[in-house]
Amino acid sequence: MKMNKWQIVGIVGAIIAIIGMFLPWATVAGSEIKGGSQTVYGYISVFLWICAILSLIGAAIPKAWGGILAFVFGIIGFLDALWNQMGIYAIKNEYSDVTIKMGAGGYVIMIGFIIALIGGILQYVSIKKETKAVPPSPAPTEEGPPGEGGEETSQ
Repeated sequence: MKMNKWQIVGIVGAIIAIIGMFLPWATVAGSEIKGGSQTVYGYISVFLWICAILSLIGAAIPKAWGGILAFVFGIIGFLDALWNQMGIYAIKNEYSDVTIKMGAGGYVIMIGFIIALIGGILQYVSIKKETKAVPPSPAPTEEGPPGEGGEETSQ
């Protein structure tokens, strides 16, 4: 099977999610923060790596279950990235003198996972339509001309 366009969409989405892990998610500054300022990145999250890699693998597999894999881990990765973003905002409520400047990383990873999950579900639908459109070929029979194939002939 050749790669369809939705697999490419899923692969691109997973790669965008991986790129988002290396972009700064936020810079947190305040007197209670060690060093005065900390930049938060997504690459430290093992779970986000697992979701991105499994989404990438699922999108690369030219089968319907590959699309399901990309879809499921796209959703899980998106929700985890969203949870991490909310955690950054929770820091502001925890400390009174903290300022947070949000970076692009968290948003890029969420967009990447959304693209991956859309690609995954459309990959699944596309492959299912292809398999319904092509009728299965009949199984070859082992019958040959009379007198062959194990039949007994009378002479």
